Amino acid sequence: MVNVKAMSDQELGPSLLIEGLNGFIRGERFTIGQGETSVGRSRNCDISFRRCEKYRTADPDTRDLDQDLNTVSRQHSVFSLDNWHLTIKDLSTNGTFCDDVAVDETLSLTMGENTKVIVRFGSRESIIIQRLGAGQEEVSQSSVLRNPHSTNETEPLKPGAPNPTVEVDA
Repeated sequence: MVNVKAMSDQELGPSLLIEGLNGFIRGERFTIGQGETSVGRSRNCDISFRRCEKYRTADPDTRDLDQDLNTVSRQHSVFSLDNWHLTIKDLSTNGTFCDDVAVDETLSLTMGENTKVIVRFGSRESIIIQRLGAGQEEVSQSSVLRNPHSTNETEPLKPGAPNPTVEVDA
Protein backbone atom coordinates (compact mmCIF):
# COMPACT_ATOMS: atom_id res chain seq x y z
CA MET A 1 0.00 0.00 0.00
CA VAL A 2 1.37 3.41 -0.96
CA ASN A 3 1.57 6.04 1.78
CA VAL A 4 0.97 9.72 1.19
CA LYS A 5 2.24 12.31 3.65
CA ALA A 6 -0.60 14.25 5.22
CA MET A 7 -0.50 18.01 4.66
CA SER A 8 -0.56 20.40 7.61
CA ASP A 9 -3.58 22.58 8.42
CA GLN A 10 -1.82 25.52 6.81
CA GLU A 11 -1.32 23.64 3.52
CA LEU A 12 -4.70 21.93 3.29
CA GLY A 13 -6.92 23.72 5.78
CA PRO A 14 -8.63 21.88 8.61
CA SER A 15 -9.19 18.21 7.81
CA LEU A 16 -10.84 15.32 9.58
CA LEU A 17 -9.79 11.69 9.71
CA ILE A 18 -12.55 9.11 9.31
CA GLU A 19 -11.91 5.48 10.23
CA GLY A 20 -14.40 2.67 9.66
CA LEU A 21 -15.35 0.73 12.80
CA ASN A 22 -18.13 -1.73 11.85
CA GLY A 23 -19.58 -3.30 8.73
CA PHE A 24 -18.26 -3.06 5.20
CA ILE A 25 -16.49 0.22 6.04
CA ARG A 26 -14.46 -1.36 8.88
CA GLY A 27 -10.75 -0.72 8.40
CA GLU A 28 -11.22 1.97 5.73
CA ARG A 29 -9.64 5.40 6.25
CA PHE A 30 -10.63 8.67 4.67
CA THR A 31 -9.65 12.29 5.07
CA ILE A 32 -12.17 15.02 4.42
CA GLY A 33 -11.44 18.69 3.99
CA GLN A 34 -13.50 21.84 3.83
CA GLY A 35 -16.88 21.66 2.10
CA GLU A 36 -19.44 18.89 1.72
CA THR A 37 -18.84 15.14 1.68
CA SER A 38 -21.67 12.74 0.85
CA VAL A 39 -21.93 9.30 2.48
CA GLY A 40 -24.07 6.33 1.44
CA ARG A 41 -24.46 3.10 -0.49
CA SER A 42 -24.42 4.80 -3.89
CA ARG A 43 -21.14 4.68 -5.77
CA ASN A 44 -21.81 8.36 -6.55
CA CYS A 45 -21.22 9.29 -2.91
CA ASP A 46 -17.85 10.68 -1.90
CA ILE A 47 -17.67 7.93 0.73
CA SER A 48 -19.44 4.92 -0.75
CA PHE A 49 -19.94 1.69 1.18
CA ARG A 50 -20.00 -0.12 -2.17
CA ARG A 51 -16.47 1.06 -2.94
CA CYS A 52 -15.08 -0.30 0.36
CA GLU A 53 -12.65 -3.20 0.14
CA LYS A 54 -14.79 -5.52 2.30
CA TYR A 55 -17.80 -4.93 0.04
CA ARG A 56 -15.87 -5.41 -3.20
CA THR A 57 -14.32 -8.67 -1.99
CA ALA A 58 -17.54 -10.12 -0.51
CA ASP A 59 -19.52 -12.77 -2.39
CA PRO A 60 -21.50 -10.85 -5.03
CA ASP A 61 -24.45 -13.23 -4.66
CA THR A 62 -24.96 -12.36 -0.98
CA ARG A 63 -23.43 -8.94 -0.25
CA ASP A 64 -26.39 -6.93 -1.56
CA LEU A 65 -28.75 -9.04 0.54
CA ASP A 66 -26.96 -7.96 3.72
CA GLN A 67 -29.77 -6.74 6.01
CA ASP A 68 -27.57 -4.20 7.82
CA LEU A 69 -26.10 -2.69 4.64
CA ASN A 70 -29.63 -2.26 3.31
CA THR A 71 -30.43 0.05 6.25
CA VAL A 72 -27.94 2.51 4.70
CA SER A 73 -29.62 4.76 2.14
CA ARG A 74 -28.09 5.43 -1.27
CA GLN A 75 -27.63 9.05 -0.18
CA HIS A 76 -27.54 8.63 3.60
CA SER A 77 -25.76 11.67 5.07
CA VAL A 78 -23.79 14.77 4.19
CA PHE A 79 -20.89 16.07 6.25
CA SER A 80 -20.09 19.78 5.92
CA LEU A 81 -16.80 21.01 7.32
CA ASP A 82 -16.26 24.74 7.79
CA ASN A 83 -13.06 25.38 9.70
CA TRP A 84 -13.44 23.00 12.67
CA HIS A 85 -17.25 23.15 12.61
CA LEU A 86 -18.74 19.87 11.38
CA THR A 87 -22.39 19.65 10.40
CA ILE A 88 -23.93 16.21 9.92
CA LYS A 89 -27.11 16.18 7.85
CA ASP A 90 -29.28 13.04 7.87
CA LEU A 91 -30.92 12.34 4.50
CA SER A 92 -32.00 8.78 5.31
CA THR A 93 -35.09 6.92 6.42
CA ASN A 94 -33.19 4.59 8.81
CA GLY A 95 -31.29 7.24 10.70
CA THR A 96 -27.85 8.64 11.29
CA PHE A 97 -26.66 8.40 14.89
CA CYS A 98 -23.94 10.43 16.58
CA ASP A 99 -22.64 8.71 19.71
CA ASP A 100 -25.87 6.61 19.63
CA VAL A 101 -28.15 9.67 19.59
CA ALA A 102 -30.31 10.08 16.49
CA VAL A 103 -29.46 13.09 14.32
CA ASP A 104 -32.68 15.06 13.93
CA GLU A 105 -32.16 16.47 10.42
CA THR A 106 -28.85 18.22 11.25
CA LEU A 107 -26.32 18.21 14.04
CA SER A 108 -23.51 20.77 14.43
CA LEU A 109 -20.30 20.01 16.31
CA THR A 110 -17.04 21.80 16.97
CA MET A 111 -14.19 19.37 16.43
CA GLY A 112 -11.71 20.19 19.19
CA GLU A 113 -8.21 18.71 19.28
CA ASN A 114 -9.31 15.73 21.36
CA THR A 115 -12.87 15.38 20.03
CA LYS A 116 -13.78 11.94 18.73
CA VAL A 117 -17.28 11.23 17.46
CA ILE A 118 -18.76 7.87 16.48
CA VAL A 119 -21.32 8.06 13.69
CA ARG A 120 -23.53 5.12 12.76
CA PHE A 121 -25.47 4.84 9.51
CA GLY A 122 -28.56 2.63 9.79
CA SER A 123 -28.18 -0.42 12.00
CA ARG A 124 -24.46 -1.30 11.73
CA GLU A 125 -22.10 0.69 9.51
CA SER A 126 -20.12 3.02 11.78
CA ILE A 127 -17.13 5.32 11.70
CA ILE A 128 -15.10 7.42 14.10
CA ILE A 129 -14.34 11.03 13.18
CA GLN A 130 -11.48 13.05 14.65
CA ARG A 131 -9.20 15.91 13.71
CA LEU A 132 -6.33 15.08 11.41
CA GLY A 133 -3.32 16.21 13.40
CA ALA A 134 0.37 15.84 13.90
CA GLY A 135 -0.16 12.39 15.44
CA GLN A 136 -1.31 11.09 12.05
CA GLU A 137 1.85 11.66 10.00
CA GLU A 138 0.86 9.41 7.12
CA VAL A 139 -2.47 8.60 5.56
CA SER A 140 -2.87 5.58 3.29
CA GLN A 141 -3.60 6.09 -0.40
CA SER A 142 -7.06 4.56 0.14
CA SER A 143 -7.93 7.58 2.26
CA VAL A 144 -7.89 9.99 -0.67
CA LEU A 145 -11.47 10.66 -1.69
CA ARG A 146 -12.17 9.56 -5.26
CA ASN A 147 -14.03 11.59 -7.82
CA PRO A 148 -17.31 9.64 -8.29
CA HIS A 149 -17.99 11.33 -11.64
CA SER A 150 -14.75 10.18 -13.25
CA THR A 151 -14.39 7.10 -15.44
CA ASN A 152 -10.96 6.66 -13.84
CA GLU A 153 -11.60 5.07 -10.41
CA THR A 154 -8.24 6.25 -9.10
CA GLU A 155 -8.71 9.93 -9.99
CA PRO A 156 -8.75 11.87 -6.71
CA LEU A 157 -10.79 14.96 -6.08
CA LYS A 158 -8.79 18.10 -6.75
CA PRO A 159 -7.42 19.72 -3.55
CA GLY A 160 -9.37 22.84 -2.69
CA ALA A 161 -12.15 22.03 -5.16
CA PRO A 162 -15.64 21.52 -3.75
CA ASN A 163 -16.87 17.95 -3.62
CA PRO A 164 -19.24 17.26 -6.53
CA THR A 165 -22.94 17.57 -5.92
CA VAL A 166 -24.91 14.45 -6.75
CA GLU A 167 -28.54 14.60 -7.81
CA VAL A 168 -30.70 11.68 -6.80
CA ASP A 169 -33.91 10.65 -8.53
CA ALA A 170 -36.72 10.27 -6.03
